[in-house]
Amino acid sequence: MKFIGLIFLLFSNVAMSQSPLQDSFTISSMSFKKPWGHYKAAIFSDGNTVVILENDEAVVRSFQIHNSTSTFQDLVDTLDDFQFTKFEDTYGWTRDEEKDPKCIELLSENEYTVVSFQYAGQEKTISYYHGCRGFPRESELKSLLKHVKNIMGLNEFVGT
Repeated sequence: MKFIGLIFLLFSNVAMSQSPLQDSFTISSMSFKKPWGHYKAAIFSDGNTVVILENDEAVVRSFQIHNSTSTFQDLVDTLDDFQFTKFEDTYGWTRDEEKDPKCIELLSENEYTVVSFQYAGQEKTISYYHGCRGFPRESELKSLLKHVKNIMGLNEFVGT
């Protein structure tokens, strides 16, 4: 619960100090295997990048990565190359918490990732349960997530 409160406080302070719809990209991930860990990272158009980590002992840490505005532009270009906006909104579960019909196979106890992009007044969010297998563009989505973490400089904090 501390993790959620800290994230809300951090991102609400950033939102209050800047324009209502800030160009940004956010990635968060939760692991359900022991030892579990959660992270959330956001990069803004000025390159400012914030990472919040929480582990199974409820230890919360936050970091700032000093990226440049060109880092954010590299991210925008990568999202464009992968046609980010053409991915489905969800992979793994429907809103009724039933198996997503796009999943040929649905394995349990996997990681859950949410990515969100706000740019030029547009918004797109993708929720991806990693146990969902066999959906169209699966390998592209996995590759995109690796590229995003690399561009943002997250690998030393959250792995690949």
